[in-house]
Amino acid sequence: MRYHWLPLGAALALAGAIARGDVEELFSRHVRVLRPRGAFTGRVIKLTPPEGEDWRDVVDDATGYRLKLPAAAQVETKREETRVLRAVLEDTPARPRPVLRIDTFPPAPGEPAVANRSYAERYAEQYPQTFGGKFAVTDSALVELPKKQRLALVGGTYGEGANRGYRVQWTHLRKDRHVVFTFDCAETEWPKYEDTVGRILLSLALPPASGK
Repeated sequence: MRYHWLPLGAALALAGAIARGDVEELFSRHVRVLRPRGAFTGRVIKLTPPEGEDWRDVVDDATGYRLKLPAAAQVETKREETRVLRAVLEDTPARPRPVLRIDTFPPAPGEPAVANRSYAERYAEQYPQTFGGKFAVTDSALVELPKKQRLALVGGTYGEGANRGYRVQWTHLRKDRHVVFTFDCAETEWPKYEDTVGRILLSLALPPASGK
């Protein structure tokens, strides 16, 4: 079943169902989204992987991850503690700036090597704790890319007063490491970057989930 080109009434009904978490699966030929919740998870299936001169290939030799980033992005690949990549998509006055970063962490004993639905649901449920409860989850899903590579995804808003941010984060699990992709921007700027971040997600070429 595909969800492209829906009549307005059906599209609104689907959007409501996604927000409530009533939809079990969405997919396109580029991605499969399981247990989608939120506008971003519904939008990803309408996007295509990036290509052309406006994008450039970025490879992290240490982890084997490949992705495409906007050609104008300021990319730093020097490792700093857990961070292996930082890309400023645009230098704007709004804070936080639109930044994508990749971090790697050793898995704790007993943690899974492959994300599944229950892991993705726990990931979203527990995520607000990282902000002391001041994180409102708006998006969550288990995302499956080609070759059945699965990512746990969570997104939402945080901060206080006028200085509020939007974050979307997805994690790829392996036996040897967990790799976390995090994008932050000002909450008011998120609609500007939503499709760009979705296309970056679709561009990911991941090493085997087994870590081999």
